[in-house]
Amino acid sequence: MSDESKSAIGDEAVVIGSVKGAVGKGAVVINSLEGLANKNAGLAIGNDAYAAPGSIAIGSGARAGNDPAELLSKLNEVICKTGDIDLIRAYQEFSAEVNKKAPDEEKKNSLWDPIKNAAALNGASQLLQQITSAFF
Repeated sequence: MSDESKSAIGDEAVVIGSVKGAVGKGAVVINSLEGLANKNAGLAIGNDAYAAPGSIAIGSGARAGNDPAELLSKLNEVICKTGDIDLIRAYQEFSAEVNKKAPDEEKKNSLWDPIKNAAALNGASQLLQQITSAFF
C-alpha cells in the first residue's frame, strides 16, 4: 500500500467513505452516503447515536426521528386506557402485523382505521401522525 492511499485517523473520529490524508481527533468526515441511507433505515453516526427509519443523526448521543417501538408502546397506553376490548384486540393485531418482516398492507390498513379514529378521540393526534409516518 502506498503512503498516498493510507489515512491517519485521530481518536474518536468517524470516517464514512473513502478518505485520503489525515483526519483529526473527534472529527466527522462523510464522503458519500449513497446507498447507506434510505427511507426504510436510519443512519446514525457517532457514539450512542440513534436514527429512526428515514432519519440521519450525526454526533455523540444524537437522536433523529421516532423509534417505532416507542410509538407503539405509547399507543398501547392510550388504547388500554379506553377499556375497549375490541379496540385492544385490534391494536394487538395491528402491532403484530407491523412487526412482521413483510406486513400484509391491506390487513395493516384495515386494522389501523378504527385505532386511528379511537385514538383521535382520546387526544392522541400528534402520536397518530408520528405512527402514520413510521408505518405507512
